[in-house]
Amino acid sequence: MPTEADNHNFHQKTTGTPYDISVTELDNLFLYFTESKVTGDYIVGTVADFWKSESWQFSENFSISTYIELLIPRSRSSDV
Repeated sequence: MPTEADNHNFHQKTTGTPYDISVTELDNLFLYFTESKVTGDYIVGTVADFWKSESWQFSENFSISTYIELLIPRSRSSDV
């Protein structure tokens, strides 16, 4: 018996660009979306908002600067 499906073109009004913050130590993934490109300003604002709402999960000795250091990829020039 043939099956018919509704048209799934919902005429979206916008698209979201995803950005995630992964905290593997806590087994958590936080997803954020922006209607524009992910820029440096967006990342800084998102990390600041993340820290305001989630810093309670980290020890007192763990600062936002420590967290940002973990986010920034290390240069491999020292590995050469």
